[in-house]
Order: sequence, then structure tokens, then C-alpha cells
Amino acid sequence: MLCLFINLDRSQDRLKKITNRLNELQLNFKRVPGIDGKLLSTDYCDSIQYKKNDPEIRSRYTRQLTPAEIGTFLSHRKCWQALLESNEKFVAILEDDLIISDRAKYYLNTDEWLPSNVDICRLICFDLEKEHIVAKEKIQLNDNSELICQLSPKPIGCQGYILSRKAAQFAIENSLKLPAPVDDFLFTRMFKPAIKFICWQLNPCIVKTDPEQNSEIGSRNKKDIAYLKAPFWIRHGLKRYLLKKEISNITKQGIKTKLRFE
Repeated sequence: MLCLFINLDRSQDRLKKITNRLNELQLNFKRVPGIDGKLLSTDYCDSIQYKKNDPEIRSRYTRQLTPAEIGTFLSHRKCWQALLESNEKFVAILEDDLIISDRAKYYLNTDEWLPSNVDICRLICFDLEKEHIVAKEKIQLNDNSELICQLSPKPIGCQGYILSRKAAQFAIENSLKLPAPVDDFLFTRMFKPAIKFICWQLNPCIVKTDPEQNSEIGSRNKKDIAYLKAPFWIRHGLKRYLLKKEISNITKQGIKTKLRFE
């Protein structure tokens, strides 16, 4: 399995911390220099994403991306492309603001534990103190861990996940223009990857965000990003209503469970 972590050139403290932890676990990860959204021009950001009045895309995600979100998405695309240029079947991708479990030594050292029908597998979960709704179908692994499919809250966060070659190729082909932040694009049923492939999640998870690290995504305060919003008729239109209703109907078929980090 190809193992990569994303790190901005200006984030040397993070680089040192994650490198030390990966070395402790004897995991062979390669650094991928992240694309810094602060260095992207306004014209470039406009050219690489869908317009805010695009009815098809903005019904699925109701605003354009911030420069930081664009940089993050492009950084992940570099990792997907690296898999396709390698001889490996899977890529494990980490961001650099993580607490990594000791159990990661097994799950990130080989892909032999992955069932043959798994193309997307998240390694992280948020809101561990809350109940989550997951699909009834799950895959039991040999070590009392399991693969589940999170339905609600929507699966967010790209800090740790695994993609197959097939999923990476599909993700690249469907993100020539960026429709949404990379986690929404990959893991939610508003977009093609999570419709074509089941988005599995390892439970207990093996990575979680480090509360001591400040986010480098930039502000997502509603006032700060109001200028990126789609028109009202798209955000509250029939198409979005029907999309949300379809996802809601799937969620109603799920069961409650607790996710864990170990």
C-alpha cells in the first residue's frame, strides 16, 4: 500500500510531529507537499471550480470553495495521482494534524486486511461522544474491528482514509472542476464517488484530529463566506429538496451505534 501524508511547506512543526509519530510506529510514509491556498490567485480559484449559479452542482453543495479548501482538494488529488503512477493497489492518505493510534501500525502497514469489495475506507471519525446512524450492513474484521457505513451525521473530514486505484481514478475523472470540499466530494452521497462506491469506515477508528493543532482550512464563518453562496433559488430549490429527501430516506433505514477511537 502506498502511504502518503500531506504537509504544507510552512507547517514545519506539524511535519516534525507527524514524522516522529510515524517513525515510532515504524510506518513508511512519504510526504506530499500540500498546495497552499494562500498562494492561489483569485482568477485561478474561479477557473478551477464550478460557478455559484450552476444549478446541478450548487444544488448538491450550495457555495463555492474558499482558496484554502481548493488547496486542500488539489493536495489530495496529488495523492490520488501518485497512486495511479505507482504499482500499488491502494493509497493511505493522512493529513498532518492527527493523533494516531498504536493500532495504525497494522492497518497502515498492509492492505491485506481490506476486503476485496472495499474501494473507499475512512480511518477517522468526529463527534465520538455522540450516537451515529450507520447502515445495517457491516463487515466484521478478524480483530474485533468492523467496517461500517456512516449515514448521519454526514461523514466529514479527509484527515485519514484509504482509496483503491479504481476509486482514485474515478475521483480524478470527476473532479477536473472542483464541486465541493474534498470530504463532501468523496464521502457524501451528494456526489458520484460515494454513490458508485460504498464509503466504508473503520471502527474503532485509528486517527483523530489533534485538538492542539489549529485548522489551516481558514474561516468557514457564515459571514466570511457569504459571498460564495449560490443564489437562493438554487439553495432552496426543488432539486436540492429531492436530493436531501433521497438521502434522508436512506438514513432512516440505518441503526444507531457508537464510534470509537482505539
